[in-house]
Amino acid sequence: ISRGRTWSDADKATLQYFYQQRDYWAFKLSDVLLFPSEYSMEGYFRSWPEFKEIIKDKKVYFCTTSGQKKSYNIDNSIMRQSLNIPENATVLLYLGRFVNIRGYDILIETARRIIPTNPNIYFVVVGESTRELSFNTPQWIQIPFTTEPGNYINMADACLCPNKGSLFDLSMIEILALGTPLLGCYVGGYKWLSEKTNGALLAEPENTDDFERVVREFLNMTKEQKQEMSKQNSSLYEKQLHLKYFHQEYSNNQEAPTKEYL
Repeated sequence: ISRGRTWSDADKATLQYFYQQRDYWAFKLSDVLLFPSEYSMEGYFRSWPEFKEIIKDKKVYFCTTSGQKKSYNIDNSIMRQSLNIPENATVLLYLGRFVNIRGYDILIETARRIIPTNPNIYFVVVGESTRELSFNTPQWIQIPFTTEPGNYINMADACLCPNKGSLFDLSMIEILALGTPLLGCYVGGYKWLSEKTNGALLAEPENTDDFERVVREFLNMTKEQKQEMSKQNSSLYEKQLHLKYFHQEYSNNQEAPTKEYL
């Protein structure tokens, strides 16, 4: 409901209070906590001083999130033709809300630095319909919210995730599932990712210079190196993040705390 909406200061204060109270009582009254990974707790420790005290005596379990592999029904070449992108161009995709916690400001500055000297690099930005264009150039293609993200992920040479905070993003899993290289930041759930695949290049969080370095590193890779990144990401999804493994791991985690409280 907040996509593209402008909030007043009073709205923000009200929502902040609501979310603080919601989280406080949810954690306070729980007997068991289940997180996707230990790194997914990072944001709570960093932004919520009471969190450490609230959970200190609680059972904590970890179960990685999963997601259905996104289908795509439009061929890569046709997608590029529809967006006036040359067949041999490199496409960097950003998929999500245009907000700074997702690193949208870092994305804009990175594109501003790369586009002028790289005429064959295209930034495709998908997520909101009300935001004004950030660049007046054919190399910055801004698209409203889509119900077919798989078509864009499949088309992209790499997906950009310059997040400043992260739990365990569903979009991260969707990118891995289609075997697309990921360029992100070493924060939250992406820290888990860094231990599992070489198909992700991660920069220091909230560091535009370092994110630009990561993007340029990818652009300078050989075709074979990019293919290996793709292969590793697809393999990680199939072996650890597929729905069948989520079901198995979730069931195991449910049984453990249940037995303790019997």
